Amino acid sequence: MSGPTATPDATPEVSVVLPVHDVGPWLRECLSSLLDDQDVALEVIAVDDASTDDSLHILRQRAAHDPRLRVERNPGRGGAEARNHGARLARAPYLAFVDGDDLVPRGAYRAMLDSARRNDADMVVGSYLKFFPNRTWRPTRTWAAWQSDRDDVTLAEEPSLLRNRACWNRLFRTDFWAASGITFPTVPRSNDVVPMTRALLEAKRINVVTDTVYLYRARPGATSMTARAHGTASFLSYLRQELESFRLTCATGDRELRALHESLFLVADGWVHLRTFLAADGFHACTPDELAELQQAFGALHDAMAPETVLGLGREQAWGLALASAGEWELARQLVLARAGRCDAGAALAAVGRRVAEGVDLEEARFVTRALVLGPIGRRSEPAPEAAAPLLAHRTLLATLYDEPDLRQLLPPEQQLVRVVLDADEERLARILVDTPLRFAFRRVTLEESGPVARVVHLGPAGSEVAFVLVGDDGRRVPLEPVDVRWGDGPMMLALPVRSLRRRGWNLRVETVIDGTPIDAPVPLSPLAPEGRVVDGRRLRYTRAPGQVDATRIVVGPGPVQRAAVRAGRKARRTARRVVDRAARAGRDVGRDVGSG
Repeated sequence: MSGPTATPDATPEVSVVLPVHDVGPWLRECLSSLLDDQDVALEVIAVDDASTDDSLHILRQRAAHDPRLRVERNPGRGGAEARNHGARLARAPYLAFVDGDDLVPRGAYRAMLDSARRNDADMVVGSYLKFFPNRTWRPTRTWAAWQSDRDDVTLAEEPSLLRNRACWNRLFRTDFWAASGITFPTVPRSNDVVPMTRALLEAKRINVVTDTVYLYRARPGATSMTARAHGTASFLSYLRQELESFRLTCATGDRELRALHESLFLVADGWVHLRTFLAADGFHACTPDELAELQQAFGALHDAMAPETVLGLGREQAWGLALASAGEWELARQLVLARAGRCDAGAALAAVGRRVAEGVDLEEARFVTRALVLGPIGRRSEPAPEAAAPLLAHRTLLATLYDEPDLRQLLPPEQQLVRVVLDADEERLARILVDTPLRFAFRRVTLEESGPVARVVHLGPAGSEVAFVLVGDDGRRVPLEPVDVRWGDGPMMLALPVRSLRRRGWNLRVETVIDGTPIDAPVPLSPLAPEGRVVDGRRLRYTRAPGQVDATRIVVGPGPVQRAAVRAGRKARRTARRVVDRAARAGRDVGRDVGSG
């Protein structure tokens, strides 16, 4: 398809600003999507930002044959100034932005232009796709504002519009853009976060179209935005822009908008930027001054969040964000990326100790201690004698974190480790860290001739008189009798009295003594499908008990036959009530007739 032709003197309907810097491999495709695939009269203002590849040549070559393409040189430096310069040159009543390595799908500008003209909207925003070499993703799929076409909305009426702060999936009324005085700041990254926040706040009429109006290319390579996101300058730039954007939304006094922005930072954008930065080990290349600046910027944002929002985060996010705010970058990396096997136990415990001294909730401290220290040691596949010294050095901290009830919530290898450290038994601790970790794992339930049988696998040192018991939510204990015991040759088979278990939650626990250390611990369960599994007429589901990372709780519920009987009983009772009600109404009617006669 070839787009509408235009002469330099004709007034276009849409001015498209295209900043260009070293995007030669993708630029022809981008230009074709603009000049060949759009059915509106437009001008493309391409602003070259000191390209060192063939980008400028490609622009001039196309412009020589298409008067709709205008090629300019950036009077300043950087993509922000290129956008600002192009916007100042715009002649059309509507303004759009596009990046040189992306695509605009056919009909995108027509869909937004028709929407804008219906009510003279200040801004029209559409849906978009991000495409990677191996997948495609629609970020707007779950955002409330993009669930249907809408006209005449404001940010106050639809706060979820703030979830998208990119400039390229929008059409602006040019006089609105100029009157608002919006410009892009010259920063290393995220230069559209603040301008788009301002535009959303300024706009009195925002239209939403569900059409896909932009295709964002997430490309590999050292010059891509994805690659630059890993750097210190990019991360710091994002934090500063996010803080300024947050101040703008807070200044409105709109609590709902502030809450959404807090979620946007803590759960979405800020969390993703933190993970990206930590995944690339970006902080290892930072100078002390850069790290201090990062900590200050991240801490300012984190501290500005409402306490109830922070408390509502998942534990991994809450601790990852708190550690970054405290400058504990390495520990934040280990926690966020779940690569705790490489964590320095001494540094981790020292960081937890500092957080405990600051008054952090002990349950949260126990979580990060398990995630970074106890769990990895308990899951190790190689000896870890080097962990002995830091564990013993932080014996007082472990004693603060784990009294007897809390110890009983640890899995067997974690509990054994902490008990030996609390006993200050260096000899036994050395053996534990060299031997295969103590592990019990509940594999599956099968229905044998004798009834349901649970299979439990054991690794590590054998204990004396190993016993398994189900402990109900009400404290009731049901010992599980062994059917077959073959430690070393296979799993232990345990009779599982499903039919006699009441419909409630049951925690599977193991009780034994290993090398003189008593163990009374939960046994992790292999995952089942979300709907569970029907065994001997009952449905079993596995869930996490409070304070547990792994599923250790069996929930027993009615099976299909029992549920059908319950439904039939309810239906019969409803039918009986209706019959009784009808009889009562008939009796009242007869009484009224007799009285009136």
